[in-house]
Amino acid sequence: MPPLRPSTTTIRMLLGMVRPSAGTVTVLGQRLGPGTGTAVWAQVGYLVEAPSAYPDLTVRENLRIAARLHGLPGRGHVDEAIDRLGLAAYAGRKAGKLSLGNLQRLGLAKALLHRPRLLVLDEPANGLDPAGVVEIRALLRELADTGTAVLLSSHLLAEVARLADRVGVIHHGRLLRELDAAQLAAEQRRTLHVAARDNAAAAAALRAGGYRPRAVGGFVIFGVVTIWVFGREFSDRTAKDLLALPTSRTAVVTAKFVLITGWCLALTAQLYVLGLLIGAGLGLPGWSAAVAGEGLVRLLAVAAMGVVLTFPLALAACAGRGYLAAVGAMFLAVFCAQVIAALGYGHLFAWSVPALVSGVAGSEHVPVGTIGYLSVVLVGAAGALGTVGWWHRADH
Repeated sequence: MPPLRPSTTTIRMLLGMVRPSAGTVTVLGQRLGPGTGTAVWAQVGYLVEAPSAYPDLTVRENLRIAARLHGLPGRGHVDEAIDRLGLAAYAGRKAGKLSLGNLQRLGLAKALLHRPRLLVLDEPANGLDPAGVVEIRALLRELADTGTAVLLSSHLLAEVARLADRVGVIHHGRLLRELDAAQLAAEQRRTLHVAARDNAAAAAALRAGGYRPRAVGGFVIFGVVTIWVFGREFSDRTAKDLLALPTSRTAVVTAKFVLITGWCLALTAQLYVLGLLIGAGLGLPGWSAAVAGEGLVRLLAVAAMGVVLTFPLALAACAGRGYLAAVGAMFLAVFCAQVIAALGYGHLFAWSVPALVSGVAGSEHVPVGTIGYLSVVLVGAAGALGTVGWWHRADH
């Protein structure tokens, strides 16, 4: 059996399917335990994980069996559930022939068949098309408005925000936050990634409009290139073959760094040309040869620093014998760069320098001086020399 998500495990405990290792569970005012009667479950409807049905029976027959288990007389409840979930066209079709979306509708119909006081749902929108999601959303809202308590588990935060009156956030089995829908909407943060011909001017305009621009992308993209170039031999298990070649290991490492530098600068040039073409196509004002030249010089300088700052990631990829350690180091550097720049010391921290030079970090920061540029050079040199040294001692 595959491991369950924390929310699914919690729901299974609420429904008495598994016992909690500690604590108690109370549903509709009744504590669950070995002596729990059937009265409480007659008031609960649920759909947990994948919906289940008898594959060789039709939709109507599956619902009739569920109605019998609930002790519901006549066919009125079955017909109502079929109409409510839009299953009339599939009532005579075998459940094993249903699409995932219609199978989900059948599961919901079975959960609502006996008109429960409490409805427990785990990812009810799974497999539904956009129109189906809207229908289920309206149905759940109608149930809530008529007095049915709905407990909904979902990883789709936007869908939760549209439906829920109160939201709980569970992470690794712990309830981190509980807040109402208005608080959730107020605490959401949206981000938009943009690229501009003049990053400094774009950042100033965004800041004047009340936005908070952050420099992202360049170091991460270059870092991915470096990690792949130096980590692929360990992922492909060809590192020993490369070490056995009758070629200077310094030459091998140097060739890799040259490849990385050329690759990253080519990506930078492509971005620059694309920006010029888009600007010309849209007829943006303010273009001149002087502006284009100044932007190109600044872009190349920032790109060169970005490439140099990825050199320690090469050492991390080699020492970690793969991608994982280097990716962790890359994101740690990005995080530290953002925090240290926000504290006002970015001009002294190597990984914050490119954002300050490009102007994306704003003009209110201390300008980059000799120490900042020297830190970039020293970090790059340490990464390159460390990588060469590791390769010379890789056999040990």
